[in-house]
Amino acid sequence: MPSSPVEAESAAFPTVHQRVICPGPEAQAALGAVLVRRGQDEDALVHLDRPLQLNPEELSAYVNRGEAYLKLGRRREAEADVKKAIALDPARKNTSANRARALLSNELLH
Repeated sequence: MPSSPVEAESAAFPTVHQRVICPGPEAQAALGAVLVRRGQDEDALVHLDRPLQLNPEELSAYVNRGEAYLKLGRRREAEADVKKAIALDPARKNTSANRARALLSNELLH
């Protein structure tokens, strides 16, 4: 039983990812990105897997999932996702792929 009105209200409302219905892969990827930014990395993985199942070239989903894996200490999986994102952008024009390059050089190679 909640001990305060704030706890009662929090218990009554599920977290944002449980309330949002995401019918398409783009919405799933966007929600996953938001959850990574909020530090809800385990939850983000759920939403980032689906877009990649439907479109294995969804570059930003690889970067966001790689970042979530990295924050969870799953370096091998993070490195695989980041490298996949980089491979999808050989022209170095995609901002998400450039973020992947930064993750690789700053976080994964140390």
